[in-house]
Amino acid sequence: MALHLQVGAFLSCLSPPLPYLLCNLRYDIIIENVAESFVLGESMLNEEKIKQMTELALLKKRKGEQMFEIDNYFKEDYVGKQMLKSFFVYTFCFLLIIVLAVLYNLEELMSSVTAVGVFSVVYIVIYILGLIAFELITYRFFSKKYDEAQRSLKVYNDRLNYFEKKFENKDKTPNIGG
Repeated sequence: MALHLQVGAFLSCLSPPLPYLLCNLRYDIIIENVAESFVLGESMLNEEKIKQMTELALLKKRKGEQMFEIDNYFKEDYVGKQMLKSFFVYTFCFLLIIVLAVLYNLEELMSSVTAVGVFSVVYIVIYILGLIAFELITYRFFSKKYDEAQRSLKVYNDRLNYFEKKFENKDKTPNIGG
C-alpha cells in the first residue's frame, strides 16, 4: 500500500510527456519498474526504458484496437464473419438498386408484362455474379487485414517480452553476500 502511495506521488511530480506515455502501456510492467527505481532512490529515469515504452505506446496507438479485436478470432472465423456482413450489405444495396430501377421504369413495366420475366432473370444473373465478385474481394481484403494484424500483434508482444526481460534482468542486483 505504501509503495503505491510513493509511486503515485512520484508520478504526480513528473513532467507531462511521461504520464501520457504511461497511459498507453501495460500498467503492471511500468508501475513495477518505476516503483523499483523510486524505492531504490534512483533520481534519474532510464532513457532507454522511456524510449522502449514510447515505441510500444506508438505501436499500440496506431494498430492496437485492430490488433486486439482480430486476435479474438481464428482467421477463418474472422474472414467468415466479414464475408457474412458483406453478403448482407451487398444484398441490401442490390435490392435497393432494383427497387429504384423498378420505380424509375414503372410505367414501362406495367405496359409490357413479358419484359418483367426477362429482366428478372437478368437481374438474378447480375446479382449472383456481382455477389461472387464482391465476396472474393472481401475474402482477399480481410485475409490480408487479419495477417497484417497478427504480424503487428506478434511484433508488439515480442517487443513487450523483450522489454520485460531486458529491464527485469538489468534491474536485479546480484546477491554478493552470504
